Amino acid sequence: MEIGEKIRSLRQAKHMTQSELAGDQITRNMLSLIENGSALPSLPTIIYLSERLGISAGRLLVSEDEEAFYHKLSEMSNIKHLYSSGEYRLCSDVCESLPSEQIDDELYFILSKCYFELAKESFNLGKLHNSARLFDKACEYSKKSIYSEECILAAVSLYFDYMMRLSPTLGSDFGNDV
Repeated sequence: MEIGEKIRSLRQAKHMTQSELAGDQITRNMLSLIENGSALPSLPTIIYLSERLGISAGRLLVSEDEEAFYHKLSEMSNIKHLYSSGEYRLCSDVCESLPSEQIDDELYFILSKCYFELAKESFNLGKLHNSARLFDKACEYSKKSIYSEECILAAVSLYFDYMMRLSPTLGSDFGNDV
């Protein structure tokens, strides 16, 4: 998608008219030319339009191939903040809301850590079935990442051993693999 098409698509997604987006720094006619690919915007115009659209200028400048990477990169500061603040549910929600092609080893690792922490919280509240489900998700994501954390898998195994003593009906999707 060319820069003009991106601008049009983003403008329409925000339900803005060309006049609203153009504001007082460029004409509506110039914006129309840009959106139709008949004119290329200058760097100051790109910055101005991106600010009016509420996005970074970089998002307008990246190619389609790089857009998935750029989108993930733009979410990483939020993901890191949520994780470091102990907001594991929100952090996992943000990670899982990304398109599947953007979820890579780094995000699988973060998801594994989030679900491990959520499982421990659930365990401490005595919600063993929920805890087992969350531990399974932690293992699932840990095994998808090249950063598979053996200590997570070992800790989950210890938790399952203990939970099975408390409630023999509990099971794990990972069985003896944990």
